Amino acid sequence: MSEDEKKERGDGIDVRTDQLLQTDLNALYTGEEIYSYYVYSSIYSYLWVVLTFSSGLPVLYIFSFFFFGLFYWVYKYLLLKSYKRTDNFN
Repeated sequence: MSEDEKKERGDGIDVRTDQLLQTDLNALYTGEEIYSYYVYSSIYSYLWVVLTFSSGLPVLYIFSFFFFGLFYWVYKYLLLKSYKRTDNFN
């Protein structure tokens, strides 16, 4: 099967490589940079609230278990699929 037939059927891979500069091409295929300080601040804030109020509400341990588990898997997916790698860590 020729390349023209693949394109007509939609089997060909459609990539947009008509950019002038490599940086422009890289920008098309990378997501935005993750702002890790927002992620860490939300984790520490939630952890502080759980540790502060869990003596009166022990059910917070269960909620925090599910929150941190869900938080882990969501951000793992986002880091692998959506965000680009950070240039530096601060």
